[in-house]
Amino acid sequence: MSELADSSSREVRLARLGVLGLFLINGLVTASLVPHIPLFQARLDLTPGWLGIALLGWP
Repeated sequence: MSELADSSSREVRLARLGVLGLFLINGLVTASLVPHIPLFQARLDLTPGWLGIALLGWP
């Protein structure tokens, strides 16, 4: 157990880096899509209610 808790081991550092990378990619994708929501709403002819339902299904 102490081997897993050792923060200086290579596996733990790689795991942390992997999790950081996934969160970074997720944040970048979300940040690049959010400004285009009005465009998606107009192109798909969504009412504000349907847009809200669509955004609830996003995560």
